[in-house]
Amino acid sequence: MDLPNWLDWTGTRYFLATLVGFLVALGVEMAADALANRRKLRFIREAIAEEVTWNLTVLDEHFAGLLQIHQQPEGMLRMSRQRLLTPLMTQAIDPETGSLLSTREWLLTTNAMQQCDTVNAALLDLRERLAEFSVVADREQRTVFARDEAARIVNYLLPPLGQLLVDLLCEIMGRQVEYSSTRMMRVAVKLMPARSGGIIQGERVWRVRALPDLAQRSGLLIAWRDDRRDQLPPGLRVIEIDPGPGGDRVRQHRPSRFERLAAWPFRRSEIRTLKAQQAYLASTHLERTRPLNPLTEVYREPD
Repeated sequence: MDLPNWLDWTGTRYFLATLVGFLVALGVEMAADALANRRKLRFIREAIAEEVTWNLTVLDEHFAGLLQIHQQPEGMLRMSRQRLLTPLMTQAIDPETGSLLSTREWLLTTNAMQQCDTVNAALLDLRERLAEFSVVADREQRTVFARDEAARIVNYLLPPLGQLLVDLLCEIMGRQVEYSSTRMMRVAVKLMPARSGGIIQGERVWRVRALPDLAQRSGLLIAWRDDRRDQLPPGLRVIEIDPGPGGDRVRQHRPSRFERLAAWPFRRSEIRTLKAQQAYLASTHLERTRPLNPLTEVYREPD
């Protein structure tokens, strides 16, 4: 059988072979880049989530200290020197790595980083100005200044930052289910009832006490700190996502019929990953029903 005329043209076969080889090589390179970017994106998201949980813990410490200063400004004023960290978030929004994040993740990370710097500057300024007052000679001025500045930071700086950090953490948790650290596993397992189609459903808030109309609310509420547990209305369900220093035992969650129907868009691999992390947390010796008291207990490794 004779070949068509266009195949008899000199060099056509070599051109087609070169073109096919180029396309195959390009496809292999693109697949390798996609796998590398996927792995890098997982590292970036877990690093941001770790830094966000640390900042939320530090924010709780500053919140408690500033409340004490506001209530007792005439006594010995003790402020935490822990800083809100931003190096991982700064590296994440770099053009080389920030292009892997979604638009919402990038915007939330940028705003959180800027507000962390603002709160750090405000806390540092408060400590320095309090040190300038004399405890004896300027006691009255020191008391008024400490009360007013503590109220300003607690009311106008900490709540927006806490809300932004919770939004960022839920956004990352909705897009990724596999984590390496135990703290992130705890948060992922706690958010299992709120997951639907790769999105964390429910209203998000930093602290439950920050909601003004709590008695009229119903449904699902995701909070970093459930500080009004005894005053919740019966129709409101709160998921506290704080992993804690040692962590409480993760309770087995039995999904309702509605949750099972809402979870059908999930990939089976994601469900298996969450179940595996839940089984790991339930069996590991790091999970205790109550925190260890180092003054009265001696921890023993399991046999």
